[in-house]
Amino acid sequence: GPEPKLLNYKWQLIGESGSNCGFTETVRLTGNYGECTTDSDCSDDRVCSQGFCRQERCVGRVSYYVDPAGSDDFSSAERSKSTQAVEDAMRSWKLVPCTVWDAASRDVPDNMTWSAANDGFNKFFFMEQGFRSLGGPGTLGITVSHFQGGGSPTSDADIVFNGQDHRWTSRDGGSGSTDIFSVALHEIGHFLGLGHPCELSQGDCSVDAVMNPTWSGQPEVGPRPSDVLGVCELYPGVRPPVDDGSMRLGEPCTNDCECASGICRYGQCSRRCRIDDPCPQAGGTKCVLARNGEGLCMSPVFVGEGQAKYPLGAQCSPREAHRCESGRCTFVDIRGVRYGLCTTACSDDAACAPGTVCREGSCLLDEQVAEPCTSGPDPVDPGEGCSCEGSHTSLVFLLMSGALFVRRRRERSPIR
Repeated sequence: GPEPKLLNYKWQLIGESGSNCGFTETVRLTGNYGECTTDSDCSDDRVCSQGFCRQERCVGRVSYYVDPAGSDDFSSAERSKSTQAVEDAMRSWKLVPCTVWDAASRDVPDNMTWSAANDGFNKFFFMEQGFRSLGGPGTLGITVSHFQGGGSPTSDADIVFNGQDHRWTSRDGGSGSTDIFSVALHEIGHFLGLGHPCELSQGDCSVDAVMNPTWSGQPEVGPRPSDVLGVCELYPGVRPPVDDGSMRLGEPCTNDCECASGICRYGQCSRRCRIDDPCPQAGGTKCVLARNGEGLCMSPVFVGEGQAKYPLGAQCSPREAHRCESGRCTFVDIRGVRYGLCTTACSDDAACAPGTVCREGSCLLDEQVAEPCTSGPDPVDPGEGCSCEGSHTSLVFLLMSGALFVRRRRERSPIR
């Protein structure tokens, strides 16, 4: 696949461990430095977590503000759909495995000025008039980033959507409308510090990446492998285990309200997890992978004389296939990332149990199959979207990136 392109700025989010790291957020764990069972198996500056030696780092959080007015293309009653699409795109980036960066949407102050100014407020908004000062009529959106100089941390970044020349939708609206999630997904990549993996000046530039500098017109549902490599290089690490306390994980349930976690799935209390946080303190539950690397903590299936087995969809390695209830562990490609999962063999959907579907010869849980352009997220679904690419970059001390251009007919649109 294409190599990710990193810009010469990014948010300063990862510091040394200790009280003087400069951040107030929770200490996170980064790196993977060999297997372990206790801290004594690791060097002095590392701790044993989730079976691997890790280094501690403080991780900060970027605040951003989404204009509650949203897009004028939505009725007053549906404005929240346009802002939610932006939040879903941010969430898709946050859920990428192997990265610990964080961002939080804040309440908008009453006196907020919606302009791409270096004012310390990271703003995402639709510009219904005056967008031509930032880009031409073919531009869908642009990211304006401020920093002190090459290699310096980002100090301010704003994402502006062209509401003057384009009609927007929160779903696949067909001809004449542009999907907000898709454009936001690309622009947030620039917001984080990702550039284009290639440029049009190099000739034919069409690569398999959300950060592609042209808009192919094909649906996008989240970061692709090249994009994942880029954001993980910018902000590497894994999240620490979570103490679930009295969440009663694995206990039988019939609805969400019966569970302390508020999540009842497949007849048992669960909680959300990430594939790099396999429920280590959750009463023996296993992280069953869903979309975007997020999943659910599920209790092992007990068979025979009380022997615990991993349920269908649980993460595994081929050498421990015997621990899967199905007796089968295979590598499965989910949205460009390969995972080892407990599966059963199949030839079509009819060969799979209810709640599962057949993909590439393996039965997968419905939640593990990302269908493009769905109408909205569910508790385990971080959201879907359809298509985006493209940007224009100029760099002094202000960098404007991500000028997406609308597709003309069936041709790829060039980027300035």
